[in-house]
Amino acid sequence: MFAWLLIALPMLLWAAALWPAVMVADSVDTWNQAAAGPVVDWHSPVYTYLQRAAYLSVGSPAAVVLLQILGLSYAIRRVLGVVVSIGVRPLLAYGFGAGVAILPPVGAFPSHLIKDVPYAIGFLLALAFIADLAAKRCGLIPEGTTRRSALVLFALGLTFLLLMRVNGPIAAAGFGVAAVLLARQRLRVVVACVASLAAYLFVTLFVYPAAGVVDAPPNVSAGIYVIGLSAAYQQEPELVAESAVDDLELWATQEEYEEQFNCHWAGTPFQSRFYTPMPVSPDDLSDAWREVLFADPLLLVGTHLCAASPAWNPIASPEERIRYQTLWDVVVENPQGVVSDPFSDRLGAAARNVLAFVGLTNEESRAWNPVVSQFLLWRASTWMYVLAGLVTAGVVRFRRWWGLALLVPLAAQAVSVIALAGPHYRYTAPVWIGSVLLIPLGWKLAIAGSGVAEPRLAEAGTPP
Repeated sequence: MFAWLLIALPMLLWAAALWPAVMVADSVDTWNQAAAGPVVDWHSPVYTYLQRAAYLSVGSPAAVVLLQILGLSYAIRRVLGVVVSIGVRPLLAYGFGAGVAILPPVGAFPSHLIKDVPYAIGFLLALAFIADLAAKRCGLIPEGTTRRSALVLFALGLTFLLLMRVNGPIAAAGFGVAAVLLARQRLRVVVACVASLAAYLFVTLFVYPAAGVVDAPPNVSAGIYVIGLSAAYQQEPELVAESAVDDLELWATQEEYEEQFNCHWAGTPFQSRFYTPMPVSPDDLSDAWREVLFADPLLLVGTHLCAASPAWNPIASPEERIRYQTLWDVVVENPQGVVSDPFSDRLGAAARNVLAFVGLTNEESRAWNPVVSQFLLWRASTWMYVLAGLVTAGVVRFRRWWGLALLVPLAAQAVSVIALAGPHYRYTAPVWIGSVLLIPLGWKLAIAGSGVAEPRLAEAGTPP
């Protein structure tokens, strides 16, 4: 409980500064659905119904933020429990977790009312399970029976991945493959995976229709293809089918795409128009997207890699002001009257100044050191590559090949961003958090190799 609270406190401080929640366009949209309905099957309906519970009970998105802080800090503690099990002192490990939680990409993250936060919670719960299995197979901690509670949390994490985002199935498959490779008791792991898949199918096939969830409007569902096609329309317009050009022009002119489109913030020229009803054809756009993919795959893959390279978007734009505060009317109208109301004006201003400084959204921060801020705080790939290097060095040096399976879910998450239409920078946020937290495990594997930890230390943590 002490470790959980230690990690949660920095997030609570961020929440007080960003109270009641950071409302991006998607947040305002789902909060409006929660308040007035209907619930649309675009953003996760499960998450929207959680917001409806908050709206009906306390009338504020802050209730969801507090739940997210509790969930994310607990998931971080689970991952660090594995670090403690390999011999790192608990106070050092959990103090490290608290330090990570102070950083903006983690501390301010659960204050966002967006499905990426519960997705990250599920990712970290599943990662804790995989990390423990990898440490056992590499001989860093003693083998033992996998507890039922650990399997339940693993299945819960997979279910969160499946329900919260469209790329969830790819990431969940990565976790499933890694768990089967690493586990001694594979049947129990398979049962947990099947249970999570069954829960996902039950909710989507039966609960959603019974609850009155409606399909997304054509212009909204078509938006995921517009992001990818924007790059082609900007760089090689001849690749885009004529049937899709008319639809693209409804969002922005070719001149706007050429002058304003930026893969880091893919919605710059047309984000404000995603929610405006218009006569578009999702089928035409999806067909055009596939044609571009086959004609010039490197163009779309490059766009996806660019859009997914930051764990959070550090590029300033007029639309991105919604990342800093709750506004009355930015992109999506806010008839519910939710406004930014920090516990202290000074605290709120300080939080936004920190976000602007480390996000390189002002001249002072850009003059400070853009390379350090970008690569250490905003690039998920930075820490993923460091972790991969440490793990690889350890398994090669000590011939503990099982350790490589730890990297499978991280790779699957990265692939999921590249493989699907509509990539977004937030998709790599859980990889940033997970990779940073597991650096001690990678270091231990690279330096110490095999050699079972002392039983007293192995029992000190809370791994599966």
